[in-house]
Amino acid sequence: FIAIIGTLAYCIMEEYGWRGYLQEELKTLKPWQKYLIIGFIWYLWHLAFLTEATVGDNLFFLSMMIFGSWGIGQVAESTKSILASACFHLIIQIMMFNALIKNGIDGTEKLIILGVSVVIWIVIIKKWEKENTIANTVYKK
Repeated sequence: FIAIIGTLAYCIMEEYGWRGYLQEELKTLKPWQKYLIIGFIWYLWHLAFLTEATVGDNLFFLSMMIFGSWGIGQVAESTKSILASACFHLIIQIMMFNALIKNGIDGTEKLIILGVSVVIWIVIIKKWEKENTIANTVYKK
């Protein structure tokens, strides 16, 4: 419980910086430029290059940070919510990176968490998109 709460707080704070600040500051760039920059800075932020990982491992991690920047960035843009981005980030932390959690759950449990999360994300994102469309329509009138 403590690991999840601590990780959620970490994810909220990190997403506030990446999506809440940096993504907004780079909004005038083309999307591929914006996500490439955010992903590269995010890679540097994690200091993965200072580990004993191979060049291939570092290139894979860099590509994951760029892909993650695009994916979580899309969540932030479609929902207009840092909390939604943080929840997406939390699932990635639980599934792959968080040392306090990742070894405590097996592959089947990870797949169940991922499956349930994806269904919930789709429902929430569709609901938020619908509400944003309605709000924008009412606002334009």
